[in-house]
Amino acid sequence: MNKEYKYDAFISYRHISPDKEIADKLQKMLENYKIPKQFRNGKKAKWHVFRDETELPTSGNLSSGIQEALETSNYLIVICSPTTRKSKWCMEEITKFKKLHNGSNSKIITVLAGGAPYEVFPPELCTEVYEELDENGNTVYMERAIEPLAANVAAQSVKKALKKLKGEFLRIAAPLLGCGYDALYKREHKKQVRKIITVSCTVIAASLAFLAYTGAMLFKINNQKTELAQSNASLLEKTRLLQIENSKNPSRISEDMWNDGDAIGAVETLLPT
Repeated sequence: MNKEYKYDAFISYRHISPDKEIADKLQKMLENYKIPKQFRNGKKAKWHVFRDETELPTSGNLSSGIQEALETSNYLIVICSPTTRKSKWCMEEITKFKKLHNGSNSKIITVLAGGAPYEVFPPELCTEVYEELDENGNTVYMERAIEPLAANVAAQSVKKALKKLKGEFLRIAAPLLGCGYDALYKREHKKQVRKIITVSCTVIAASLAFLAYTGAMLFKINNQKTELAQSNASLLEKTRLLQIENSKNPSRISEDMWNDGDAIGAVETLLPT
């Protein structure tokens, strides 16, 4: 029966830059990540991550709260930088967690925050204990060298490191989900492609609707222009015919002139001066 853990991950880090900023950002990213349904197995849709926000005392052992958090965490995430090896408390957290898991590193995830891996990773992260049967069939414990499961966010500035963390996030999330990085990356890539297609279709549909509306308005405006041109042409034709009629009979005042309110002007024009 699988053990139920209070925390999905425990983040071990030094309270210095950029380690602190990376740990803080990683915790938020993990806890805001919506676990895909296929990986939930009837469990919660969000992760719960432990990150100690205070410096540990300069002497003594790990606090009871830290020890309890390590005991109830499924994974250990270690933020490694050139000063990690110098941190007594980071080393103790790694050692404690390995003891809880029989010396195995299978549930330890390493995040490279700076420096070269061979200079930064503590020896505890590069070796693990494993079981083996001897010639008599007895279980013996052996030690072997391993390559830590790592995400590389090392950069020249904190801002660039946090930006790289976004790209490396799936490499950290995959073990917690119990799947390979490549499978998770392909899944997330397909999800992004579907999202882009959906957004593109929405934009295209909106553009087509706008074009249809614009076309209808242009059609309406053209019809109005045509009607106005026809009306103007009809008025000009009536004016031309009226001028011809008046030239044939100067003494006649057309009814149109009276109706248009120009009768007085017409009479004044016909009267002798």
